Amino acid sequence: MEGLIDLGEKSRTEPTMESSERHETWPQHGFTGIGQLEGLVQVTVAAVTGGAALIHFAVVQEHWEEYWLIGLFFAVIGCLQAILAVMVLARRNQGIYRAVAFVSLSLMAVWWYSRMVGVPIGPHKGMLEDARFADILCTEFETVGLVGAVMLTWPGLVRRQARAWTISLASVAVAASVAWMTNAAIASIGAAGH
Repeated sequence: MEGLIDLGEKSRTEPTMESSERHETWPQHGFTGIGQLEGLVQVTVAAVTGGAALIHFAVVQEHWEEYWLIGLFFAVIGCLQAILAVMVLARRNQGIYRAVAFVSLSLMAVWWYSRMVGVPIGPHKGMLEDARFADILCTEFETVGLVGAVMLTWPGLVRRQARAWTISLASVAVAASVAWMTNAAIASIGAAGH
């Protein structure tokens, strides 16, 4: 029992050789905090990934009625993005950042394919999807999430100090902007259809 407690203390205070080589003295858990540009990038990635998740959740029913498999796709993607958004803030991990980048890039490719080639499955197979406000905003969120996640995989790009009030203000502005734009996108879905 005592060995387990000691192991826990060592893992928090002494990084392993592998983690110290890759991340210098990075703590492995939690938000990096205010005062570093990295914290702003984390907030941005989490906000836009969460915003994209909410937009995907908002269109599940509409797509389910069109074709159940497409509705299921949007529900699964919404859940995956929501989990990733929380994990970006909860745990500093290169794998999480890479997952956000991969998911964002994959969804951007599916979006472009459905607008340039056509919907790949369902009753409207081969038909081009319209590009509407919610679709475009969601893809822009994923683009920002991709860029931010890639930045987080190279800590030298974001391990810069900044004035704490500047990072705090920018974090609040990013979160508020994403919330406002997500709300507008969801309202547009209800008003004009997807």
